[in-house]
Amino acid sequence: IDTNTVMALDEDVAPLKIHMLHRADCDDDTFRLEGSVQLASSDHGHGASFTRIGGLVYVFGGLRGDTSNLAATNTLSVIDLATGRVTRVPIPKGAPWPSGR
Repeated sequence: IDTNTVMALDEDVAPLKIHMLHRADCDDDTFRLEGSVQLASSDHGHGASFTRIGGLVYVFGGLRGDTSNLAATNTLSVIDLATGRVTRVPIPKGAPWPSGR
């Protein structure tokens, strides 16, 4: 995800949806909807779970949707709700896997 892409949460639907917005021009603050993913089982049977702590949402595992490669199953994605920025952190093999929502 490049610096012109931000994420927005839609908390009024179940399961929670994350929308990907992309700024076409660096000098323009207008974003267009590029796709959305939902926190649900992926096509390969991997689930995703999320935890919201203050203004951050931590997403563990696979997502599916138009941007199915947003998070691999061995990745932690951190979404800053204030800025919409996403940080992805690989989880080393053998590390304890978080559970629950």
